Amino acid sequence: GIFSVTNPHADIFLVARVEKVLQNGITHCAEPYIKTSDINKTAQKVLKAAKQTCQRLGHYRMPFAWAAKQVFKDAQGSLDMDGRFSPLYRQDSSKISTDDLLKLLGDIRKPEKNKLQIIPGQLNVTIECVPPDFSNTVTSSYIPVKPFEEGCERVSVEIEEFLPVEAKYNYPFTTYKNQLYIHPLQLKYDNQKTFTKARNIAVCMQFRDSDEEGSAPLKCIYGKPGDSLFASSAYAAVLHHNQSPEVYAEVKIELPVHVHERHHILFTFYHVSCESSSKASSKKRDGVESLVGYSWMPLLKDGRMQSSELQLPVAATLPAGYLCQDSRKSQPDIKWVENAKPLFKVKTHVASTIYPQDLHLHKFFQHCQLMKTTPGGNPAELIKYLKVNSSD
Repeated sequence: GIFSVTNPHADIFLVARVEKVLQNGITHCAEPYIKTSDINKTAQKVLKAAKQTCQRLGHYRMPFAWAAKQVFKDAQGSLDMDGRFSPLYRQDSSKISTDDLLKLLGDIRKPEKNKLQIIPGQLNVTIECVPPDFSNTVTSSYIPVKPFEEGCERVSVEIEEFLPVEAKYNYPFTTYKNQLYIHPLQLKYDNQKTFTKARNIAVCMQFRDSDEEGSAPLKCIYGKPGDSLFASSAYAAVLHHNQSPEVYAEVKIELPVHVHERHHILFTFYHVSCESSSKASSKKRDGVESLVGYSWMPLLKDGRMQSSELQLPVAATLPAGYLCQDSRKSQPDIKWVENAKPLFKVKTHVASTIYPQDLHLHKFFQHCQLMKTTPGGNPAELIKYLKVNSSD
């Protein structure tokens, strides 16, 4: 990965999150690694249990541990070339969110405050300054920066930098980019009465261009290393026995050039059954997932795509036409969880060279488009939009 850091300072950390196959509570799963009695016996026991679990639940991950390291030594941007991370700390299931992590990063700098449980193990990476003419690289959209060298075996990916919306950080775009980042944050299900069992909740994310019956998700979600390049769905890590899970997943989507009113993200929630009877394990994944709700997020609001934090209601059913955008058709009967209270929190980030985040620019381009398609468009209106932009 190639990271660009526009504003280097000593509070920038590289954070590693360790996940394992969904098995049990975090405390229970970490115990065998921390106990130092009969290591060989413990290892055999853990291996046997993991093999059995993978037959049914190999598809699901759970948070397990995390580690961090400072990237810069000082505010001048001197790179800390030591690639050794902090110890591996056990992931507390009640401290999953980004805000919790920021507090923990402050704590690990103060040894007297740091009472975190350590899991034996060490993570090391190689950190180096990248020369400007570095070869065999692709942009965050997987477009080669320049032709690869002959016999190239390893490709480096430029990691997208999310800069604050400030004038001093603005720069002209030199390559095409059109991506949406989805960060599911929390599902508040501790008071719902629609579903009898809704713990161990898996959040599945899909990008769709239709809400018609039988429509399929689009294959445009960036896959994980080792998997296919693009996938049609992505799952967040599952918190064991938690009815209001906080989530830290980031899903990256390659957007189509023309986004329309029916493009949306569909979130499907599943209760994952961790208890395995001998019958269930022989059927492998049969009966593992039970549906416990749906939520969706249209990409466009008033014709504009936005980076924002949203609170969405959750539906117990998903009838055809659930986007309810065509008022001529009869509205589908959607059964809502907790009377359509906003139970699901999600954050989006648009990184695009064709969908501006600035409202005035959006209106200006919208008007330009209108003038191209409408005969006898009003130039005075266009001048108004130009003046608004120049004064900004």
